[in-house]
Amino acid sequence: MADGSMPSIYELNMLALMTAAELADVTLLVDTDPFAEPDADGAALLDEFLAASKSEAEPATRIDGGNGGECDHAGGDNAIDELEASPTETATATTTADVVEIDAHAALLAAHSPVLRAIIVDERRAGVTTKILVPISGLAEAAVRAALTYMYTGRVTEMDAGWVVDFIEFGIRYQVPLLVELGELFVAEEVTVETAAVMWTAGLRFGNATVVERMAQFALDPSFSCAFLGHPSFASLPYQVVAALAADTALVVDELTVFSALAAWIAANLPGYPATLDTEAATQAAGLLEAVRYPLLSPDALADTVEPSGLVPAWLLAEAYRFHATGRSPSSSDSGSTLRFTPRAEPPPASPLTASPRM
Repeated sequence: MADGSMPSIYELNMLALMTAAELADVTLLVDTDPFAEPDADGAALLDEFLAASKSEAEPATRIDGGNGGECDHAGGDNAIDELEASPTETATATTTADVVEIDAHAALLAAHSPVLRAIIVDERRAGVTTKILVPISGLAEAAVRAALTYMYTGRVTEMDAGWVVDFIEFGIRYQVPLLVELGELFVAEEVTVETAAVMWTAGLRFGNATVVERMAQFALDPSFSCAFLGHPSFASLPYQVVAALAADTALVVDELTVFSALAAWIAANLPGYPATLDTEAATQAAGLLEAVRYPLLSPDALADTVEPSGLVPAWLLAEAYRFHATGRSPSSSDSGSTLRFTPRAEPPPASPLTASPRM
């Protein structure tokens, strides 16, 4: 070592293996298309291995998708649960723009991942003497490379919000718990107004309950809610998330901020509304717009911002103007309408121990 210190075992591994590329005996075929169908090699052995291992180690938390606690990934990209082909078939590379080939060493992969070890052992038992091809679908290339960096060096030199949930998914899928822990630590410490939407969307795609819950907590935190709704990345969230946030009484922001965020989301995701007559678009837009508490907006905000937008149905505007003219809210029997007259939760008073001074 340049500083005179002894190299670590991980550094020796890197020197011995990474400098000998000709010794690489596994190629990971990383299909980076998030909605790619998983490749189908090694299914029977892998399914048998996973079924036996579930009684020994609890898998990482997932959102229950209705299949015995397992979640179906969006687009069918659950590469573990959906593998179907015979384990005796030799994997073949697929040449597409989305597939990236990454060479690695079977000994290292097997040492870190019992799932990869099962695939490698099965291939060797089946008589495969050439390089083993392991399909990995729906994960970002950078996430797979970061996971391999950890396996070789014991370190992760960089992490990025754009692929950290893919990194966690690699750890879940191939049963490398430390990758999950490292990724979840990054998510907890690095969530910001700029990164929350991309991590939230990825968490939903992979059915990662831990990430989804953390992002929801962030969005409902009064310290961040207003900035989060006003950030351009808000428009990238799925409709279900936006609708749930808009209707949540725990969302502590003023109604004009809510309306502006929803208007921006509609403009980005439902172009042409309300001129278009697309039924699904109209239903989604109506569901979002009805979540705004228009009677709580000032008459000036209604007249200067909401009405000129052309998004809000006339009956909602009339309801709000009528309230300002008469002061009367609808009867309690109309629960949906009554909710629009109910203020959201008030923000908690700032604690002198936690409040930070404005600069």
